Amino acid sequence: MKTTLLLPNGFKKIGWAIFVPAFLLGCSIRWLFRETVMNNIAIIGTVVGALFIGFSREKIEDEMIQHIRLNALMAAMWINYLLLIVVSLSIYNINYLTVMACGMATPLVIFLLVYHFNLYRLNRNLHHEK
Repeated sequence: MKTTLLLPNGFKKIGWAIFVPAFLLGCSIRWLFRETVMNNIAIIGTVVGALFIGFSREKIEDEMIQHIRLNALMAAMWINYLLLIVVSLSIYNINYLTVMACGMATPLVIFLLVYHFNLYRLNRNLHHEK
């Protein structure tokens, strides 16, 4: 099976080390401060970290993992754009711009949640079969 677009497994740890602080920084900036240079650092760190986590190979990369990854990506897109439609119909003015800025990383974050939840379910089912 050819997986040329995936990063090596070691990038997953690097991704978590980037993602968690950047995501927390972004949340703290949103609630504690306003427009700062740290906004760019938070957005770029969150996106790069999520890309590293989501698109790194698993230790055992097989067709089932690829299937789970593809389904999680498709589910993330559906969820993200449904949320975008709801937000577009209900939020106006400068708040809409804030939501759109957060929306840059939302598909990746939703993908990570769905993907890791499905991996957890797969591993739990495999342990119950043994």
